[in-house]
Amino acid sequence: MRITVPMISGALFFVVVINTIAAFQSFTEAYTAFFGSGNTTYGNEAALFYVIYLFQQAFEFLNMGYASAMAWVLFAIILVITLVQLRFSRRLVYYEGGAHSLETIPVRARPSPSPGTAT
Repeated sequence: MRITVPMISGALFFVVVINTIAAFQSFTEAYTAFFGSGNTTYGNEAALFYVIYLFQQAFEFLNMGYASAMAWVLFAIILVITLVQLRFSRRLVYYEGGAHSLETIPVRARPSPSPGTAT
């Protein structure tokens, strides 16, 4: 059985790409629950996401160069995953115009007006 969702496939693709990027940058919830204001109830290593480790390196340990390199690595990982998603979108996302929907379609030249006619 094949299910198609042609009219909302573009919106679904946008949501998938944005949520994938947001998942790699999750910070607020875990930092608040495990690392905020003297929380010693939980083991802090349980929620040590990449972005939280990056934040600790930059602002707790003041290793700005290392944190900057980590941010560039995070950017490269997100870029590669987004490019892979864009590659797969060619097969999964429906565009109404078919193969020519993303290409420029040449416009026929209008005939030049005769002398003495208003345009």
